[in-house]
Amino acid sequence: MNHQQPKDLHALFERARRAPLDPPPYMGTRVVAALRSQSSKPKVWFWQALSFSSLGLTLCLAWLLVKAPGTQFEAQVDNPYVVRVELNELTEQQYVEAEIVLPEGVEFYSKSHPELAQQRTIRLVWNQETGKPFLPFVIKGGKDGSKQILVKFFDHENRMISSRQIGIKFLAGTEKG
Repeated sequence: MNHQQPKDLHALFERARRAPLDPPPYMGTRVVAALRSQSSKPKVWFWQALSFSSLGLTLCLAWLLVKAPGTQFEAQVDNPYVVRVELNELTEQQYVEAEIVLPEGVEFYSKSHPELAQQRTIRLVWNQETGKPFLPFVIKGGKDGSKQILVKFFDHENRMISSRQIGIKFLAGTEKG
């Protein structure tokens, strides 16, 4: 039997060589689909890369806008600090009153009117006729940390026409540099 095996094996290979090699019925469709998917992958990769890079750029810009230098002023705790609100943008509008709203931990400061320290909100008559292009007021911070002061401007019908948010970081005596 061992002697017959190589002849049978040889005949088997010979028969396999003569057999027709027809591809499965949908082989062409599968090949074309595979080629299309491979050619579309670089396009998808391009759009994915573009979307991730634009997301990263947007996050960087947002971070820069929030942490931009000069957007927050610094003052020492328990020392009077003069705040000047520029009014150049409001020169064309007829504002009549300005309202200053202080957060907790910040108080108004005045040597001649110490009772103002108890107020959280002060409403002032302040318009173009006062002759100054800015609104000055003095504050004092009670403890360190960042605070937001709100200044609102009203017209003669008591409608708010503009507002400003002023960020001030109060620092303990040795922190300011």
